[in-house]
Amino acid sequence: MDRQSTIGILLIVLLVLIWSVFFAPEPKKKPQNNSKDSTITTVETNKKDSVEVPQETEIKTGTEVVQNNDSVATGTDSLIIDSLKALELENKYGKFARLLLDSTDKTIRIKTGKLDFLVHSKGGFIEPLYLRDFKTYEGGPLPILPPFPKSYFNLILAHEGKFINTSDFYFQGNFDKKEISVNEDSITITLKAPVEDDKYLAFHYTFYKDKYDVKFNIELKNLQQILNNPFYEINQYIDVPRTEKDAKMMRRYTTIFYKYSDDVENISATSNDPEKETVQGNIYWICLKSQFFNYTIVPEIPFESATLEVIPHDDDEKDYVKKLQYSSQIPIKYDNSGVAKHNYMLYFGPNDYYILASYGIDLEDIINLGWGPMKWINRYIILPLFKFLEDIVGNYGIIIFILALFIKLIVSPLTFKTYIGQAKMQVANKLPEMKAIEEKYKNDPQQLQLAKFQLHKQLGVNMFSGCLPQLIQLPVLIAMFYFFPASIELRQQ
Repeated sequence: MDRQSTIGILLIVLLVLIWSVFFAPEPKKKPQNNSKDSTITTVETNKKDSVEVPQETEIKTGTEVVQNNDSVATGTDSLIIDSLKALELENKYGKFARLLLDSTDKTIRIKTGKLDFLVHSKGGFIEPLYLRDFKTYEGGPLPILPPFPKSYFNLILAHEGKFINTSDFYFQGNFDKKEISVNEDSITITLKAPVEDDKYLAFHYTFYKDKYDVKFNIELKNLQQILNNPFYEINQYIDVPRTEKDAKMMRRYTTIFYKYSDDVENISATSNDPEKETVQGNIYWICLKSQFFNYTIVPEIPFESATLEVIPHDDDEKDYVKKLQYSSQIPIKYDNSGVAKHNYMLYFGPNDYYILASYGIDLEDIINLGWGPMKWINRYIILPLFKFLEDIVGNYGIIIFILALFIKLIVSPLTFKTYIGQAKMQVANKLPEMKAIEEKYKNDPQQLQLAKFQLHKQLGVNMFSGCLPQLIQLPVLIAMFYFFPASIELRQQ
């Protein structure tokens, strides 16, 4: 505790002592009882009549006096406690201490066509309650982020040689309405943390009626002299809740993706050990992904660096699959009016290829469609065909049957050539010439194979005609092997 805080506490204690000695009200004197048994007190009201007052009346009066003295003492103690608390907050948070005096977390429920959110005054963060169009494997509401403290978002600010966490702040905003439905294209909610006159930190959230994304704006005004560092640190943590029946399969697909320069990279999802990476360079977005859903933050100006961490749970954990966390330092650059603004897009939604592709930032690459030719087969053949059939048929069982039949028709020319080649081979192996070769070179396997090859060549039979079509079909089959587990459309089907 610094010198000013110590002097302040001593002055408060001194004032309380002076007030108690010179200004505190004197307690009423208790009537004396001179009777031997002290059972009855007599009060003379006039010459003729007298009223006997039971002892319990005297005790009650005495109790009231004690209560009044206690209330005075309690008020004094409360004053001291509040003063000490204010000094403690000021010592810990400096000029930001005023943001912790109101300890009531107020909330607003925001209902869009896609999601339900809860906006908190404490920390100024938004909590996605659930996705409207999806359910968990048990049939309950599907959350992307679990409630605090299983997930959180905050900024770390440097002030007076200390690091201040915005999750401790109580932001101001219009919390008169407890629930707001987004019936128009969008609405904006502003939460402000005032430090001094015309000096504040503000969060602006814009919610859209029929979108999975939220526009998020961080505004700092005239905080140049209050913050020690020309940057703040952004932190996000999610303990990914289990939403699918097969927890092991979900764990295998849960990890962090990020777009670094022109490539989409990811931390290993199959490792059973904690993984941590520090990335330097332009990072265009960071995606915390589960098997079928993801949370993604997209900065308007790329992150210059980020620390990413994935911590798997043991197989014994039934409710959560992995802990995902990232942090990044964001430079603060004020304009001529003393304002610094940073814009972000936050995505809370399904791993739907076409929805993610519509953002034009390669976010669809988080979906595992295979590698090499399998990826291109899924992207340009399987996916468009599946989408086309989905719009027409709607029944996924019929869609899969038609899809399998279509692929069979595509590879049927190759299959036909395989059957023809196999038939020619069987006929060639029954010819007398083949029998003679086998008899002639039965003790020389190497010469036998060479003689058979020459005879097949003379007859126009290709020994590999049955293998090559099968090899060509293999990438299509592997592509479908990747497609089905990653398809959001086939989830829970």
